[in-house]
Amino acid sequence: MTLITYLSRVHFADGVLEVALSSELELNKFGRPLLVSEKHAVSNEFAERVNSGLPFWCKSSSYDIAQNKDAQAAVTELQQVVREVHADVVIAFGSSLALSVADACCRHLSALSEQQIDGSSIVPDFIAVPGVDGIPTISMPRHSAVRGSRLGAGIQPDTVVIDPTLILGESIERTAVAAANSMARCLSAHFSNGYNPPADGIAIDGFKRIVRNLPAIVTEDTLRMRRELMAASLNATLAMQKDKGVAHELCEILLRSAVNPIDEGALMRLLIVIEARIMESTWTLARLAEVRSALGVPKGEKLNNWLLSLFQELPLPGTFAELGVKSSDIRAAAREVASNRSSLVPSVESLVGMLEAVDLRSRSMSGMSEFG
Repeated sequence: MTLITYLSRVHFADGVLEVALSSELELNKFGRPLLVSEKHAVSNEFAERVNSGLPFWCKSSSYDIAQNKDAQAAVTELQQVVREVHADVVIAFGSSLALSVADACCRHLSALSEQQIDGSSIVPDFIAVPGVDGIPTISMPRHSAVRGSRLGAGIQPDTVVIDPTLILGESIERTAVAAANSMARCLSAHFSNGYNPPADGIAIDGFKRIVRNLPAIVTEDTLRMRRELMAASLNATLAMQKDKGVAHELCEILLRSAVNPIDEGALMRLLIVIEARIMESTWTLARLAEVRSALGVPKGEKLNNWLLSLFQELPLPGTFAELGVKSSDIRAAAREVASNRSSLVPSVESLVGMLEAVDLRSRSMSGMSEFG
């Protein structure tokens, strides 16, 4: 049985930020918003616009996630701030880290309240205002004392406000990471074994929004291209409800083990080619033909090689080494995924071989014999 639930309210329009925030706070009678962001990672204009959307009667507070701050420590601090200011709504904006920290905080407080731990009763709503990073689909690990079922995969805001005008002026590098992440997440959801027809359609639409606009969606700082990028990012988030694909699971493990921060999109760009290769060897011919047709793969071209050529158009690191991923981490991730998905992936050694073979920048298509 498949349970299909989309819980978040979504405002999506050019210039909608101020109106959406004001209406949500008025509608829900929120008067003590707590703003969460990484000030070093968000423009002054972005922050000013968020503040402009708060009704005049609100008594707002803010929490800044300091640069290089440990994420779990930030969650703990934010919980304390929520209690101190009696926040009734947390508004996280800008970076994926800000959204993830706010989400982890709110869900932790919700679980504590449900379990009556620490006598906690403050459970603020969560409004997410994503920047170019989009909405994270990899949630932070749950606290060991919390057993609440709401702590599932991915973040779960009550309301999302998506305004493409907020990401005008973003760098090509950050835009490329966002495009790669949206493409890869859509594909990983579509490749997964779950049954969710709406998610499949959403995933294909999101993927095509990026592909048909390459390379302009990365290089052109126009409102139309920013709108397409944000739409694809939203699609990727919604599609991930279907199930985790192999690439998404590998990404979670590698991000968790990384010593230094790694861009999720740059990493997913490498991993999705591996997942395509695995799927080509395990799907029925009918299923493979259906997916190839939906994605628009040219006749006679292997799916993984076609994806490889698409991702080569993005100016991103082409190897795990360039991303700072160690060979020991690759082997550990392969071992964990192979044990979890024994019927869907090859042996650990085969999976490690595939992962180590990926080099999207320096290898030519003819040199990718490991995949074909």
